[in-house]
Amino acid sequence: MTNKPAPTTPSAYVGEAFGPLKVFVSKYSAAATLCSASTSLVWMAGVIEAICVVFRTRVVYLIDTVKSMDAALNKRSGRPKAAISGGMSDSEKILLQLLLDVQAFATLAAEIDVPIESIPSYAALLQEVQEGSPVITANVTE
Repeated sequence: MTNKPAPTTPSAYVGEAFGPLKVFVSKYSAAATLCSASTSLVWMAGVIEAICVVFRTRVVYLIDTVKSMDAALNKRSGRPKAAISGGMSDSEKILLQLLLDVQAFATLAAEIDVPIESIPSYAALLQEVQEGSPVITANVTE
């Protein structure tokens, strides 16, 4: 991400992950031919829950990797991060991208009527991203 501007939109994979779910909802929920709307919602919430568990695992790994690389680069350069660049660091851009992706995930879940606040693994995912970069989180959510 060096010399690239800070991200302002979520990654394409977030929307693409919801493609099959949206097809399912449009095909089966509205018609209620295979299942009731409440059963469909339970299924969708279960799918979102499972996706969040995997998403969180990958986010935790990425944040740990970013922090390790930051520490190694700072140690190698002998200067604190703030002295290296006047703008946003690559690590901060990565963390901002993760935050945008997680927020978009919540928006897409709401579009298929899944109450994201009822998904425990989403709360854990969001917490990981927010803890990964409190400075980024404070600037984006205010």
